[in-house]
Amino acid sequence: MFIMAPGDALYGADILHATCHDSWRCCHNSLFILVTPASLTDDLPPPKFLAGAENITVREGDTAVLPCAVRHLGTKQVSWRRIDDDDFLTIGSMTWVDDEKIAVDHTRKAQDVTIWDLVIDKVGPEHAGIYECQVSSSLGHNKRVKLNLFSLTGKRYIDPYKHQRMQIVKNQSIRDRAFVSELLISRATLRDAGEYVCRSSRNNIVNMKITVLRGKPPGPTQTTNDEEHFDLPGISLGNKGQL
Repeated sequence: MFIMAPGDALYGADILHATCHDSWRCCHNSLFILVTPASLTDDLPPPKFLAGAENITVREGDTAVLPCAVRHLGTKQVSWRRIDDDDFLTIGSMTWVDDEKIAVDHTRKAQDVTIWDLVIDKVGPEHAGIYECQVSSSLGHNKRVKLNLFSLTGKRYIDPYKHQRMQIVKNQSIRDRAFVSELLISRATLRDAGEYVCRSSRNNIVNMKITVLRGKPPGPTQTTNDEEHFDLPGISLGNKGQL
């Protein structure tokens, strides 16, 4: 048994078995955990997860970032795990699995907010599923994020010179420090339906699924080569990225 007071140091071998006493600093299987007495945390507000995406979709082979931001974490630890697995993927800023693809992007922001994003590089089908970000010693303090994967079975790049009804518009926003790329499709047809993928030079990807419904057009209908063309306002797909 190792009993310690705040400020003391603990030295041990690779594996030490200890029993926590009076909720002070303990060591178990080389994992050092700071357990703060209740009297020191009674006045602290409980941890709170900030709003963030709970459904992430990335292309197979790309990098997935599962967001997790916590306010009022205090001395507690943040960990990640899959809900169908009892083993932790990460604890704090450390990775607890033998997988070089998994890491934690940890940063501290103002107003007692810390970021603990789970980063999975070169995602594959085995990475799809539901992940849980949780705060230690806090029952009910967890956030779940679902990771979805998609793969492209074919590629059809948009060539504005070849497809005269399509136009790519690019501009920059100095105020937002962002660039905007927008695909405009005039006089949409049923053949324009499908999944569109916008990919930046930094491999940031946004995918959108477009459905074109057959209905009464607001203007005259033209027919060319057995294909209906409706005088619709068209389709506008936009994507914004940081400069």
